[in-house]
Amino acid sequence: MRIFFFFSMLLFINASFACSCLNVSLEEKVSSSDFIYFGKITSSKLINENKVLNNLVVIEALKGKPNTLNLISSPLDHMCSMPSGVGTTYIVYGNYDKEPTLSICGFTQPHVKSLIPDFEEQLDQIKSTANKSIKQD
Repeated sequence: MRIFFFFSMLLFINASFACSCLNVSLEEKVSSSDFIYFGKITSSKLINENKVLNNLVVIEALKGKPNTLNLISSPLDHMCSMPSGVGTTYIVYGNYDKEPTLSICGFTQPHVKSLIPDFEEQLDQIKSTANKSIKQD
């Protein structure tokens, strides 16, 4: 009985620290972002013990004009953290009032062409949704 209780507690503790994400539609992501671009990390530097400042180059603008080409990642900060890597490409969703950040549940995500079979379709869908959003405003 003690063993069952111990393992049940471990399961509960792990579940309580797990990252839970909200399901957000593409339309919501696009409409709530001032700019969106497909970019590649060209350099990274540690800015404190838990944060990395990544510099990107824009490969293709998908919505608006970015006011920053930085992306903050926190690989050791919390359960929803995601490491970044020089040379990795991302779809970056950003707002003018804050630096884009990388996390498991955030809008900005790695977007590796070779791993996504419908890569071009996804970019086209983001652009199409962004154009609809602009026309409605």
